Amino acid sequence: MHLGRLIHVIFIIGFLIGEDLAAQTNLVPNYSFESYTGCPTTYGQIPSATPWQLVTGASGTPDYFNSCSGTTWGVPINTYGNQGAATGQAYIGMIGCYQSGANYREYAQVKMDSTMVAGQCYRVALKWSLSESAPVALDNLGVYLPATAPT
Repeated sequence: MHLGRLIHVIFIIGFLIGEDLAAQTNLVPNYSFESYTGCPTTYGQIPSATPWQLVTGASGTPDYFNSCSGTTWGVPINTYGNQGAATGQAYIGMIGCYQSGANYREYAQVKMDSTMVAGQCYRVALKWSLSESAPVALDNLGVYLPATAPT
């Protein structure tokens, strides 16, 4: 009996949150994870894609992939498969866990460049890809837009 399966989802272009659908001003800094302070060398190094951060208290750590790294954390080829970035040279990856009774989640967070305005229309979009090494896929993927950073 198999109790759990890990799923690695790669966020290719990242996030687009725009306030005017015609102009599509992106409120998410470093939305494609191109700006970085160091090449990824291990798990959980999303803070290298400044100003992205890990969520304090979360059970997992999302991963950063960049073409400046070797094949373990590289783009397009890495430990989870072969996936080019939608733009540029980088993306993040998250593992979701399917396991009876488990509560494992991975989150990445960033403070938007400006505050959203009540009554204004916004478009939230992201691109994602299931890694070649994933045996199953997630059935829910979401974006949370709180007023303050979650814990």
